[in-house]
Amino acid sequence: MSVYHPSARVRLTLRTEEFQNTEALEANLPPADRDEPQAPKRTTEVGGTTSPPSRREQLRANSRSLRELRRRRRDIPREKYLAQVEQLRIDRRRIRRGQPLGQEVPESVSGTPPDDLTVVGGIQPVSMQIERNGLTTADTCTVTLDYADAPFDPRVIRAAHIEVLLGVVPPEDYEAGVERGERRADGSLRSIIAVPEDGSSQGWTRFVGFVDEWSVKYSEDGDQVVLECRDMSAPLRDIKLASGESIDTSLPLVEAIQRLVDSIPTTRGVPVEFDGEGTAPSLDSLATTRRRRPRRGRRRRRVRRGGQEMTVWDHLTDVCAQLGFVVTVNGFAIRIIEPRTLYARQGVRRMVYGRNLDTLEFSRRLQGVKVPTIEVRSYDPELGRTRWGRYPTRPGEPSSGVFGEVNPPRPLRANEVTPSGANPTEKIKTITVSGVTDPARLTNIARQAFEQIGRQEIEGAFTSDDPSSFENDFALADLMQLTAGDAVELLVAQSDTEGTGEVNPNTTAAQLQSLSRERRSRYLQSLGWDRTVSDRFAALQEATGFETVFRTQDVRLNWDNEEGFKINVGFQNFITVREDPQ
Repeated sequence: MSVYHPSARVRLTLRTEEFQNTEALEANLPPADRDEPQAPKRTTEVGGTTSPPSRREQLRANSRSLRELRRRRRDIPREKYLAQVEQLRIDRRRIRRGQPLGQEVPESVSGTPPDDLTVVGGIQPVSMQIERNGLTTADTCTVTLDYADAPFDPRVIRAAHIEVLLGVVPPEDYEAGVERGERRADGSLRSIIAVPEDGSSQGWTRFVGFVDEWSVKYSEDGDQVVLECRDMSAPLRDIKLASGESIDTSLPLVEAIQRLVDSIPTTRGVPVEFDGEGTAPSLDSLATTRRRRPRRGRRRRRVRRGGQEMTVWDHLTDVCAQLGFVVTVNGFAIRIIEPRTLYARQGVRRMVYGRNLDTLEFSRRLQGVKVPTIEVRSYDPELGRTRWGRYPTRPGEPSSGVFGEVNPPRPLRANEVTPSGANPTEKIKTITVSGVTDPARLTNIARQAFEQIGRQEIEGAFTSDDPSSFENDFALADLMQLTAGDAVELLVAQSDTEGTGEVNPNTTAAQLQSLSRERRSRYLQSLGWDRTVSDRFAALQEATGFETVFRTQDVRLNWDNEEGFKINVGFQNFITVREDPQ
């Protein structure tokens, strides 16, 4: 089997202080990326001039690509096939809505064109760590560079944007670059990950964001530059929403958020995308509870939480949560998605201890915080009553209604239980929202809160130095795309001692889990456990519904120029796995 070598690359956009000359910085950049090709605009020749392709032409090209992909389905790894199909479907939705394809680079990063105070270049890092932290915290990245590659005094740098590329290099390219020093047309070594000829890099882009801290460290081991970075949501999380500013509820969701984002210089031009069924919903329902007429010439605004300071990101998540959606950042774009889209079961990655896992650990919080049943309430001024929505509920029972007409059922299951099973505790968490009168929306908000909290009863971690999941080609590098909330299946390879008829006194946890029920029972009896107890625990290990699929809680991608690639993943069992086993 061919050995693919992990490779990393960092692309920096530096803004210098206004009194500095950037020619010295340009001269110090590695030659590989000084003249990187720009992505060509997709155009069609019309009468000797160029014009952008029409929507019909784009849809036809999309359909042709989908047909060709389906024709080659058997020749493509399953994970790669599903990812390409999903991307084509996303492109089709963007074409129909008149949105541009691919990643848009906001004006605050790209400039059109950059002036003489902007320096752009690419560097091979010494090491880096990308941390994907889920929805509530910005993704972060720590990059270490050799000072010889970035000999810049941080006092002359005013702002910096970073794009981190991480992928695998085919063995023939790695050998050509390391042993023979062969370079590509753009001047980069073949042993380093390549940027596509059209200038785009989103295929290998693993992190996009801003540099928060630029540090220079001098030591006997060598001088280094350390960059502490956060993703594109960082400005939105830092900037306080000015008094009187809020989302305009007279506009559709995407357009309203886009206007708010564009009002901030740092995020101006960051695209906002809606990734859900149909078109983006209207915000009119959020303005119905306060029936005060706006002053002449004033627009309706979403009322903020009781006068307290709020960041722009908090305001976005509050508004979207009341519509039953989640706000995420994907590369350069802000995405509005449904919670089921985030926690979809499609594309489960399989990891097997004894095959592609270095370490695997589990733990269960017996007295930890358990998520209760979620009930969302909203007052309906037209009915003069309060509506409710709940998740989860028993099959056949109502999930929404109006108090006094259809009251909520009992909770689906106990949240806390004693060892004897007696006196179980059933808890319901109540969330109050305003302006939501649609029963389905109330249930959706409850489900979103339920799924985001997760039970966190069973949690653990695993590490691997493979770029791809089990039985997938290394060139796919699908583990590098792993994000918080993705599904992973954790299995243990069959023990080599199975079927020998002997009990190994030094049986490991992995071997014990891989044993058959009979041999597991015999092993427990050899330790002195009663036959009845041994049989019960041996059977429970194979009980129906025993969890093997978990949700990633945090993902850390580590790359080192000498040690190579390693991924560290924390996981836990989200309720959606238990409630929707199929």
